[in-house]
Amino acid sequence: MLGAAGQETRELGWSPEGGERELRFRLGRLPLADGRFHLRFALADGDTGRLLHTLDDALRFFVFPDGEQTGAVLLDGDWSLQEIGEGTPTPRV
Repeated sequence: MLGAAGQETRELGWSPEGGERELRFRLGRLPLADGRFHLRFALADGDTGRLLHTLDDALRFFVFPDGEQTGAVLLDGDWSLQEIGEGTPTPRV
């Protein structure tokens, strides 16, 4: 497992009455670099934690690197440097 996300459906307006509903989870970009992935979906009771429904392979997909990325997770961020205080020069060997 690379990660997990959860949401109380009650907070989204889910009601106990029967009927068909569509639940969506959106990401701007998947943080994946390379690999074969399986998405598992589970629905659990918010009060008891009892598992109500599960789809082990709700989605299967491949990610092919488009550059020199390595590993399964794409660590795509911004680097910065902050001076903490004056120091002595680092000698070059």
